[in-house]
Amino acid sequence: MGRFTVSINIEKLYEKLLKRGKMHVRVDEVAGYLCISEKSAGRLLSRMAEKGFLEKWGNGIYLLKTNRRLLALRDS
Repeated sequence: MGRFTVSINIEKLYEKLLKRGKMHVRVDEVAGYLCISEKSAGRLLSRMAEKGFLEKWGNGIYLLKTNRRLLALRDS
């Protein structure tokens, strides 16, 4: 089986996560939602944390940043 690359718009993913109404997200939830491996989901959430959308809280758990949440809600 060959390799392929998939691009994910992290801003849109962030908006979807906000709409759930929870302030946290788990790696396994994102993996299931996007039908990707937990390893790939972990890398994605780590990248989102680097960009300021999330904050790593624990093993496989990330908190959604409140300041971005307020901005996104205001703009929607």
